[in-house]
Amino acid sequence: MDGASDRIPSRPGFGYHLKVHTFRTLTIVLAWVLIVAAFYQRPELLTGAQRFLFDGHGMAVLAQMPAALAQCRNALAVRQFYRAR
Repeated sequence: MDGASDRIPSRPGFGYHLKVHTFRTLTIVLAWVLIVAAFYQRPELLTGAQRFLFDGHGMAVLAQMPAALAQCRNALAVRQFYRAR
């Protein structure tokens, strides 16, 4: 054997990682800028969201979401089971 067939495939270089992480970082920064701009233009959205989450009702709704999603998945699975017969 010549050693070429035993080599591990080359990994991406530093330039590739720099490009990927630069894109990820800029995407995060852009997302935050858009969020801040949206709340600057319409602060009632932030106020309404905070009231919904922290007045007791919003957290209860969020806490029940996984169970509700599981029920929906189960109902869909049952429908698909009977439809396949």
